[in-house]
Amino acid sequence: FVSSTMPKLGAQLNHAQYESFKSALLTKALGLGYMESRFSTQKLQVDVANNSAYIQLVLESGPRYTFGSVTFINDSLDTDYLSRYQTFRYGQPYDSARIGEFRQSLLNTRLFDVVSVVELDPDPVAQEVPVQVSLTDASKYVTSLGLGVATDTGPRGSLSFENNRVNAVGHQYQIDLAASTVESSVDWSYQIPLSKPTTDTANLKAGWVNEDTDTSENETWFIGASQSRLAGSGWLQTLDLSYQVESYKVGEDIDTTRLVMPSINWNRSRSNSYTYPTSGLRLQAGVRGSVEEVFSDLSFVQFNAAVKYIRGFGAGRLLMRLEGGVSLVTDTSTLPASLRFFAGGDNSVRGYDYESLGPLDDEGDVAGGKHLLVGSVEYEHPVAAKSGIAIFYDAGNAFDDSQFELQRSVGIGGRWRSPIGPIRLDVGFPLGSEQGVRLHLSMGPDL
Repeated sequence: FVSSTMPKLGAQLNHAQYESFKSALLTKALGLGYMESRFSTQKLQVDVANNSAYIQLVLESGPRYTFGSVTFINDSLDTDYLSRYQTFRYGQPYDSARIGEFRQSLLNTRLFDVVSVVELDPDPVAQEVPVQVSLTDASKYVTSLGLGVATDTGPRGSLSFENNRVNAVGHQYQIDLAASTVESSVDWSYQIPLSKPTTDTANLKAGWVNEDTDTSENETWFIGASQSRLAGSGWLQTLDLSYQVESYKVGEDIDTTRLVMPSINWNRSRSNSYTYPTSGLRLQAGVRGSVEEVFSDLSFVQFNAAVKYIRGFGAGRLLMRLEGGVSLVTDTSTLPASLRFFAGGDNSVRGYDYESLGPLDDEGDVAGGKHLLVGSVEYEHPVAAKSGIAIFYDAGNAFDDSQFELQRSVGIGGRWRSPIGPIRLDVGFPLGSEQGVRLHLSMGPDL
């Protein structure tokens, strides 16, 4: 803003612009902690004879103040816990931008209805700027109900209960119930904030999942713990250790498997808009496995990765995604259903039924594969302020070591940025398949 208000050489003299520039320059200096800034010289000399004007400004900044003590006004949460959300430390050179970031980090917790972060009067002796934070608590308990529909899962509903203040050091827990014609689940999670609570947490979890598709049935009980932290270059890293018992039926394979399964996952996402990005990238990668000798019924290692890229193209935007997975296991039939790869459905190869693609067993049923490779290219063109049409090409399949058979589809769809989020309606046409045209309805953010 300072440079945009600076009078330009050769431009017409505008006294209002001159005053705006002085004000912006002084505001910038104060915002960077130069609390004793003042103009020792400020001259505007007009030369009528030569039709010109000369400006002379001398800003004496004085010393740069530092951040002083931070005082919290809140009755329910511990001061040491709240201070972990600070975006600055005591004695650091003052910068008013850090005040805004601090306020936003507190708002993002959803623990407070009102957040006030203000600088108090500077201390000219200590050359510090003290800060006062006033926090009004939001409701301790939050209950939410969700309803939706998708062709993969059919109608679905969810119920969530949260306790946002278990104690004074920010512990939280959440219970989630979800049900659809394909999948039902109950999840309990307990979150413990670490030194950087906006990104670093420890979590305890337990739950039950039941899935029944046209190709498999499985019921899974699990318990575990995880730790998430923000690693370098914006990657969110999650270490997880789970114990699960899964009973499943896939084709001719019927079994119950017990696994102690460590995993590590990395996620990174950026975009220029949450609701309608025209530039964005999401990256995900992970590895998990088990060892038969360590309280598990089989040994395996599984790698997975996915990328989705969005960029503006002409009047619309281009959306591309690629997903892959590799399993190192002796016999696919020993993998439980939740660890096998399938393709087909709303977010896979459209034009095919949900999880209808993959290797076949001796009876001709889809049995799932050790590996996965799926990709898509889509172009979306706007037709109104909040709607558009799309064309797409999807390809891929699940497969075993040397049995990859590429399945392809093309299609057209409609897009609507509804008040409850993006809604997509696609018609997929499978290529070289006996399956007929399939309708796909899905909801959720693009990244």
